Amino acid sequence: MTHTLAWVRLSLAGCAVVAGSAGCGRETTPTPSGGATPSASATAAASSSAVPGGPACVAEPERVWVKGADARAGLTETKLASGKVAVGLAVGSRPHVLVVDASGNGELVALDVDGASPLAKRLDGTRHLQRVTPAAGSGGGVRGFVDYRDKRADGTRRVACGPVSSSQPLVEFDGKPLLDVDDTGKGRTAALASAAPPPGSAEAPPPGSGAGAGAAAPAQDMAVATRRELRDCRTIVDPGGEVAWALSSELEGKPAGDKTKWSMRFVSDSPGGKGRSVVHSIPLPAEPTKLHTFENAIAYRRENAEFVVAARYQGALWVWQLDSERRRKSGPRIYRGGYPTLPHFVADGADTLLLSALRAPSGTWGARWGRIGASGLPATLEPITVPDAQSSVSEPWIALLGAQRWLAHHAGDPKSPALRVVPVDARLAVQGPSFTVAEANVLESRTFAVGGGRLVAVYLRSGQSTELVSRAVRCGG
Repeated sequence: MTHTLAWVRLSLAGCAVVAGSAGCGRETTPTPSGGATPSASATAAASSSAVPGGPACVAEPERVWVKGADARAGLTETKLASGKVAVGLAVGSRPHVLVVDASGNGELVALDVDGASPLAKRLDGTRHLQRVTPAAGSGGGVRGFVDYRDKRADGTRRVACGPVSSSQPLVEFDGKPLLDVDDTGKGRTAALASAAPPPGSAEAPPPGSGAGAGAAAPAQDMAVATRRELRDCRTIVDPGGEVAWALSSELEGKPAGDKTKWSMRFVSDSPGGKGRSVVHSIPLPAEPTKLHTFENAIAYRRENAEFVVAARYQGALWVWQLDSERRRKSGPRIYRGGYPTLPHFVADGADTLLLSALRAPSGTWGARWGRIGASGLPATLEPITVPDAQSSVSEPWIALLGAQRWLAHHAGDPKSPALRVVPVDARLAVQGPSFTVAEANVLESRTFAVGGGRLVAVYLRSGQSTELVSRAVRCGG
């Protein structure tokens, strides 16, 4: 079913991300640390850099699009078939999309939530928007998908992933958890849900309800049937922005005599439960006291129409390969050595690069990468060394500008990192000094190439209120 997106153009709509015009957002040129107004020479030094034997970079003024962005929801990018790049985010509890076209012009779109959706209603409890994923809309516009979790005051919860403009999610769970256990086991007592749930409960939705990963058998069979609870989910939008599906983490309980056999499953989910495929399943103790989920799942559709997917589980990065029908082909490959950041997949010719960062016990980050090619997943992730990055490098990202690869990364103090770009080769070896795009307090970022030899960085910056900021950097020539 195609859902028509109702959307609102903000007053910032139509502003240029890269060159700015009066009245469109707020343009600033960052001052050096200490807050003093820079001299003309200091501004020039802060806005350009020469790479010996390589390209030079000049930054254009940054643009602050909106304040009050939700750092938890972060930024999620989709390259649309039109050539535009759409970046999803949440402002307060409302999904938004920043759309940047090939010439660098930007438009911030606030997405209208379907009035019948629980997301549009007041909640007695806590709501967390986990991710906003953009997709191609009708008439050249954009639509969005939102992944969220509600914890109600009465102890029930709702976990859902689906279109912003529809009350019917791709997958959902709405009801009392099967086990009275949180993700850490702290401060709560495990209580096995041995009784059959009442008819019409979230654990026993009516047949054909389309409840996806939250669906279970009819109520009359529940005493002997397998029960499932959606614990977490993320919407995946394929390149081009037209096909959407979900990666889900679900708790499953199978009857085993007078006990229940529990497992945590990582599932590829299509709308209506069609084409569901279990990517991985982990057995749990007979009476679990902790429930870890497959966190922050992502996926990428490769040139050969197959997929690579990744998730974080118990502090390690897990990666699989799926076939074109989204069934497991190989994996998992588990990468340990530190708590991983949300990984990124980036096309590099016929290969796909896997980029992440691992946190050391000291709190600093070390960027890592691997190449996924014809031989499959890499055995290990190699360090990315940036000589002038000081003590910490995280959030690695590759943008291709002409024939030159640029590594965007967060560097310096891990509590208030700068956003920098640096030229690298095919092995991600640095070819020159870094250029600073944003000087401090960058929470998350995405960097991509647009026309005119420019990179555009879109980032969240902390302060009294989290800001959505963009800045163009002209490199080469």
